[in-house]
Amino acid sequence: MGYKLTVINPSDYARGGHIATPWQPIEKATGIPSDNLRVLHEGIPLPAQVDRIDPSDPCLDTLAFVLDKKLASGLSDYSWSSEHVSLESGEPQTGSPPSTDSREQPVRIELANSKLLLSLSLTPSQAPEDAACFAGAVQSFRILGDAARRVGLDEVEMLDAWQSISRGLFDHDPEKRCMQVDRLFIPNASWSARLAEEVKLYKLPYQLLSSCTGPVRQSRTLVSEPFDYACPDPFLKRDVTMSCRFYRSMILYHDADYVMEELWLKGKTPQHEEEFDLGFSANYFAQMEMERKPEIHWRDYVPDWFAIGYPFGFVRPGYGFATDVHSRQPRWPSPEYPLTGRAYRTFSWELHPCRKARCVHLFQINDPEPIEHRIGHAWYEEIYKPLRARI
Repeated sequence: MGYKLTVINPSDYARGGHIATPWQPIEKATGIPSDNLRVLHEGIPLPAQVDRIDPSDPCLDTLAFVLDKKLASGLSDYSWSSEHVSLESGEPQTGSPPSTDSREQPVRIELANSKLLLSLSLTPSQAPEDAACFAGAVQSFRILGDAARRVGLDEVEMLDAWQSISRGLFDHDPEKRCMQVDRLFIPNASWSARLAEEVKLYKLPYQLLSSCTGPVRQSRTLVSEPFDYACPDPFLKRDVTMSCRFYRSMILYHDADYVMEELWLKGKTPQHEEEFDLGFSANYFAQMEMERKPEIHWRDYVPDWFAIGYPFGFVRPGYGFATDVHSRQPRWPSPEYPLTGRAYRTFSWELHPCRKARCVHLFQINDPEPIEHRIGHAWYEEIYKPLRARI
C-alpha cells in the first residue's frame, strides 16, 4: 500500500531542493520501517534518508529527501499545495546506509561535500601547548571547487583567507575558529536574585552522539560533558541542582555551500531519570580574518540574520549567520578575547533566549553577490519559509 506526503512551497516563486520533516508522525501513520522507506515522485525514486539525530529520543528522527522538480508557487501560510510524493516500503536505495551511532569517540569531526570541508574540535585542546578553549569550535572552514577557483585555488581556508591565498607566506594563526558556542546563559526564574547562570562551554569536551550519512545529507550530533546548574526553588527555598547537557546537530546537504545547525539544552534532577528541555541563550564566538575594518550588516527590525565582510580588493571574504530565534547585534572586537594583538579578528554575538534554535552559517569569497544578500536569501528559504512536507 502506498501513502501520500504533501509537499508545500510557501513562496510566490517556483522552488525545489531538499525537504526535512519529522519522521515519527510519518512512521506512525504508515508503519513503514525507516530502513525500508522509499520516496517517489511520479513513480521515480527520490534521494531520501531518515536520520536518527539522538538515539535516545525518537521524536528527533528526521526524514530528508530531495525533489526532482521545482514546486509551483503557493501561499505563505502553507495552506495550499499542488504536489505530493509517494511513500512505500521496499528495498532501500543503494548507497543509503542507515543512520548509525558513533561508538568510537574521536577528538574532532569533519563534514564535507564538493563545496565545503569543515573540521570541528570536540575537545578543548589537541596538544599540551594548546590553549584549552577550543571545545566545539570549527578550526578549519574550507571552500572548495568553483568558489575557490575565483581566486585561482582549489581550496581556500576562510578563517585565514589571505594566508591561504598567499600559500603560506604568512604564519598560520593557531587561534582561528568559528561556529563556537563558547558560553551558555541559562535564565533563572523571576524570583531569583541571579538573572542567569553562565556556563563556559569552551572548556567542556563534547562526545559524538550520532553520525548519519545518506544520499541527501550528512549530520553529526554532539553532546557536551554534563555540567551542574543550580535552579532556585521557591517552595523548597533553596537551590535544586540539575545535571545538564548541551546538544548541537550539524547538518550539511550534499549540494549546499552553507552549514545548518540545531541547538538545544536538556537537564534532569536527582529525583527524575528522564531529561527535559531547558531554556537557554547561546553566545557564539569567531576568530577569523576580515581585515581591520570589516563591514557588519545587522538590522534591529529583522534581527534574524547578519553579515560580516570586507568588500574591497581581490579576496573579499564574507560570513553570514541566520537564526529562527533572533540574534543580538554582533560585537567587534569581542570583549572577552584576551589576546589584544589579534582582537580585531574576533566577533561574538548572543541568541535570544529559546528552547531550541536553528541556524545557518555561510562563507563566501570574491563573490559577485554581496554576502548580506546571500545570507538574507538563505534565511528566507531555510529558516523563515522552508519547503515543508506533511502526511
